[in-house]
Order: sequence, then C-alpha cells, then structure tokens
Amino acid sequence: MGELLGKSLSDNELTKIAKETGCIQRQRKISARSLLDSLIFSGINNYASLNQIAHDHHVQYDILISKQAIDKRFTEKTEAFLANVLSCLIKDQLQVCVWDIKAFGVNKLKIKDSTKFNIPDRMKNMYPGTGGAGSGATIGLQVEIDLLNGHLGGLSLNSGLYSDQKESKSDLEQIEQGCLYIRDLGYISHRYMRKLKEENSFFINRLPTRSEIYVKRKGLLIKLDMKALYRMLKRRGTSIDLEVLIGKDQVPARLIGKLVPEDVRIDRLKKKECYNQKYKCKTSEDFIDRAGMNLMVTNFSSEQVSSEKILEVYHLRWQIELLFKAWKSMLKIHEVKDCKSQRLMCQLYCKLILAVLSWSFYSSLKTQINASLQKVYKHVVDTSQLIRNYIFKGCIRWLLIIEEIPLNILINEQKKGKIRTSKII
Repeated sequence: MGELLGKSLSDNELTKIAKETGCIQRQRKISARSLLDSLIFSGINNYASLNQIAHDHHVQYDILISKQAIDKRFTEKTEAFLANVLSCLIKDQLQVCVWDIKAFGVNKLKIKDSTKFNIPDRMKNMYPGTGGAGSGATIGLQVEIDLLNGHLGGLSLNSGLYSDQKESKSDLEQIEQGCLYIRDLGYISHRYMRKLKEENSFFINRLPTRSEIYVKRKGLLIKLDMKALYRMLKRRGTSIDLEVLIGKDQVPARLIGKLVPEDVRIDRLKKKECYNQKYKCKTSEDFIDRAGMNLMVTNFSSEQVSSEKILEVYHLRWQIELLFKAWKSMLKIHEVKDCKSQRLMCQLYCKLILAVLSWSFYSSLKTQINASLQKVYKHVVDTSQLIRNYIFKGCIRWLLIIEEIPLNILINEQKKGKIRTSKII
C-alpha cells in the first residue's frame, strides 16, 4: 500500500488486519488491498454504487465480480477492518512540524470541534438523533488537529445526542503538558480550565456563558456583571485586560475584553430576537450588555502573550471549520446514501481514511508553501487517479507525489484585511 503517513501498510499488514477482524478469512478474488482501494477511490466525491465498485475492481484488478457479491462484503467485520485501518493511519501519521516556531513556549497547539449530519432513520438505534424537527438518526464526528505538528487525531464517530461537553469530560484524562488548547464554548467548563492549569497546559477560549466573574481589590472579592464590564470597556476605550477569578470555584484566569463594532452588536441582538420569537423566550439584560463585547479567557500571563495576540490566536479555531467545509464540499462525507447500515458505515470510514490521507498531503505542503486547505482537498479529488497510483501501486513514499505538482496552484491567496495563520503563529 506504500508508506502511508509514516507507517508502511504492506499487503501482508492489510491482510493481517483483515483476518484479525474477520473481514477476510481465506484467499478469495477480493483482497484486503483491492477492497480498500476500490471503496476509497471508486466514488471519491460521492458514495459509489455497487455497480461502480464492481466495475472499478474489473478495471483496476481485472477481477470480474457481481454487484451482489460486493453487497455481501458490507458486513460488520468489514466495518471493523476499515475502522482499524483508519485507527492505524491516525496513530502513525508523520510529524511534519508545519511551523518551526513553538509559539509561546508550547509544543502543541490543539484545536477540537465537532460536526453532525443526518443518516437514514433506520439507524436511529445505533446513532440516535434529536428527533422532532431534526432527524431520528444523526452521526456526530469529533475531530482534533494539532496545528504546530500537522497531526490530525481524536477522530471518533458518535450519536447525535453525544455532546461536546461530554467529550470534554472524557478528554480530561488525556491533557498534555505544554499544550495549548483552543476550543469552542461547547467544550468549556470551569473544571476543564482548572485541569489545564494543574497540568501546566494552556487554554484560550471565550468566557463561558453565565460565568460569575470576580476581581480582587484591596483584599476584597468584588463580583462583576456584564453591565459593569461593558461600562468598564467603554470608559477605558476599546479593550480591557484583567486578572480575574471565574465561577463559584474561582478558577484564576486572565480576562480580555474588546468592544465590537455597533453593527455587530445590533446583528447579534437581531439574531437573539429571532431565536426568542421561535422559542418564546425573552432577552436578558445580561445578554444585551454581553452582545457589545468579545470576552476571552486564558491562563497565559500578560508577560507571555499580549492581549492583541490572544485575540489573534483564538481565530486559529476556524481552521477546523475550514477542514469540515472541505470534507463536506469536496469529499461529500455528509451526503450518505439510503442503503443498509453496514454499507453506509464502510463507505463513511473510507471517506475518513481519504480525509486523513489528504490532511497529511496538506501538512506536508505547508512545510513548503502557504497552502490552501480547500485547494488541496479539491486537488486530491481532481487528481485522485494519480494519488491512487502512488498509494496502491507500490510507491515507497507516496507523499513524493508533491514533487510532481505545480505548487503555485495550491497557494492560499491572501484576502484583504485577513492575517495569515502562519503569521499569527
């Protein structure tokens, strides 16, 4: 299979995984390699039909096989085989050191988020959704990327009912020392922030909703509400930088606040009003004041990182949103077919295998150029046959394909008013 992300998965190794999972028990027409190859590349930008997969086997491996025989291959054992291959690829990715600078003294910069998409209702027992106006069956995909080292990990499939907060609790036992964590509010709790401080790790995130904020003045604890913060911001100009205690358990942190433009504040209030009309709620005074501010908390000291840099670095969180956008727009991971559950899951795992391979391609390019994530994934789709030949036709190191690509076509064009990720780091 060639050297995939630093680990050589030979025919023997793939066959071993297939036999261990029961996917292949004896010599047949279809091998572990041919099955994996065809499932990944026969429908690279959609979910391939049974006829497409059968035809692909004929063209690529000179194997005549019926669509019925292909359908019989979609079993729980094949699903386990593909899940194991995906796990191996994630575990053994090359550490490519995308940026030389270990920003702010940290050795990793991890961003985590989730995305969800609906699947056929018949799978609601395995992957229940919210029901009601939503789907009866929903898959939630948790993904974590390390921007400093170009590593994609923490990839897991869960039901639509599995929350980011629950994922955050399970992650507490895997906190790494010297790592910077940037996450959306759904993952943030006072316990999470305290744990990172205890493990000598760092966080940058928005202030959790409804958090109580205290400041020490002349030995006394004074509670600040949103109105007080808003007045303080207006009085001081455009920003504040305070040492505070957060929540009833008083987690020490640094609060950085910045006024937002008036049109942004009005837009936030309009969206809240639309939400209130739909769910018959009322906008609180607290929210009205908060709408005029961006409030960030971190455990970096002001000597380590300036408040302006903290706000810049938090925008790196959008890199994972761009990743999800590429997976959906280019690889179509969310456009599932209404087919039997084993086939759907097998093809989804193959989409994720391709997603990991493409991420390695992107990370390797980042060591040479300011590559565009969207352009790289589009290039993978457009040149899939060439990439396929490198991966499955015996190339020792498939990432050498980079030497055959005119890199200028993959450069991320600088948008006016936007700061490059590399410059932020």
